[in-house]
Amino acid sequence: MQGKRLRTKHLDVRILASPRFHPRVGFVIPKYGHSAVSRNRIKRQLREIIRTSILAVLPPIDLVIKAYPSVYTAAFSTLADELLQILSRVE
Repeated sequence: MQGKRLRTKHLDVRILASPRFHPRVGFVIPKYGHSAVSRNRIKRQLREIIRTSILAVLPPIDLVIKAYPSVYTAAFSTLADELLQILSRVE
């Protein structure tokens, strides 16, 4: 498997060229001792950031976004900044 791996304080993003003609995004949010409600909140936040700020400008790539334990205490704006920072490096 070839591609890039970019990391921030709260996220680990894997990027690979997509065989499709559109971008695809997947999320991995491990439990880390938190409830399903907390995990779903994180997934909803990340999906919203991708949908509103990033999806329209992405090239046809596959993204897998994995959360670190610190994501449960991160603010929405922090996650948005980190994702925008990572994806600004994607060409």
